[in-house]
Amino acid sequence: MPQTVLDVCLHHHERIDGKGYPFGLSDKQISVPARLAAICDVYDAMTSARSYKRAWTPVETLRMMLKSEGHFDRHLLAQFNTSLRTSFPPVPANERHNGARAIQ
Repeated sequence: MPQTVLDVCLHHHERIDGKGYPFGLSDKQISVPARLAAICDVYDAMTSARSYKRAWTPVETLRMMLKSEGHFDRHLLAQFNTSLRTSFPPVPANERHNGARAIQ
């Protein structure tokens, strides 16, 4: 198994502020791949429907993530947000359902 894969599996629940787990790593102690995986993991979990919750829209999810202090690498999160905005074609306002795909 590549070392990067093992690193991501072990550290994607760490937080920039050191309040994550399993080791309470912070800031530069967390690799870039693990930081990015943390963003992708939360985004996927929140935008997916579960038996116990509805799926949040991309807009709702990104707003919450951008407001979360200490959880994510702010630079990577901004790049992730930009990537999503440029990956989806604009949806006309009359075709939007509850803000879906309206990454702002």
